[in-house]
Parts: sequence; structure tokens; C-alpha cells
Amino acid sequence: MNLQEIQNPSMELVHEILQTDPYVMITAADDAYGFSAAYRINGKHYVVIDDGSYTSYFLLSSKENVTKKNLYQLLENNSLSGIDFLLQKAGIYGIENIPQAKPDDEGPFWLLETRYIYDSGQRTYVHSGPYETFEEAKQAMAEAYEHKVHPVTKIPVLAHDEYAAPLYTIISE
Repeated sequence: MNLQEIQNPSMELVHEILQTDPYVMITAADDAYGFSAAYRINGKHYVVIDDGSYTSYFLLSSKENVTKKNLYQLLENNSLSGIDFLLQKAGIYGIENIPQAKPDDEGPFWLLETRYIYDSGQRTYVHSGPYETFEEAKQAMAEAYEHKVHPVTKIPVLAHDEYAAPLYTIISE
């Protein structure tokens, strides 16, 4: 997409955007990663990117290739690598879209915890790691699940702000 950033957008433009329904919009799985959306106002196309801390406004040369995939990519920070890059991808796309490690993968292995929180979507953290072997990470995952269930009923114990039991995922860099 050919984007031209609008420095200091006018209040009129911001107001117009707030009053207009986007024709394409995505919201990151973790609300801390924000959203991006495309709008058509007075024959012009705009893209708004809110990365959770700052909102940027762009003029799009045309409606060219405005897809959900493109809007997701605009939220990515390409300067990250390793576990930070994987955590960011989980926050934007959702943990279900991050490849899980397999026993024959090369390490290091990390155990991620995804919590499902009211009003925030999902939040993914590094629970523990790095581990040299898949088996070490698998053992840590079993212990994490055991810690989250009631000892008698074996039902997951949720925090006050959770709507579902946490999910543990093993990944490798």
C-alpha cells in the first residue's frame, strides 16, 4: 500500500473519520496492539493505525489492495526478532495463528501463557523458558496447567478478570 502520513491532521478530518464506518477494519487479538482501519471520505481513502499508544493517519493513493492482511501487517514492528517478534505476532494475530513447536524442532523452546480477559481480548506472555529441549517445555506446561486447576475438583480456577481458562503453548524460535 502506498501510504502518505498526515502530520498533525485537522480536527475536522479526525471528526469525519470518527463519524464514518470503516470499509475494512481489524482489531488485534490483544487490545494493547490496537487496530487499523480504512475509510473513504469525500472520495479519498484514509488508513488509521492505532498501535495502542499512538494514532497515525495516512492518505492512501487509492483503494489499492486494502485487505485485512495488509491492515494487520501495518500493526507489526519489523525491528523485533526472536521471542519478542513471536509475542507481537501472537498479540496481533492471536495465539491460534502462531505455529506450535514440535518435538523434533530445534530450541530454544518457550512456554507461552494466553489469558482471556474481559474487555481486552487475549493477552499472551512468556510463562517460562527458554528450555533446551521440547520435553523440558512440555513438563513446564504440565506443571502450569496443574497449578491453574482446583486440587479437588480439577476445574480451572479463573482470575476475577478472566472469562476462560488460560491456554499454554510451546513455541520455538
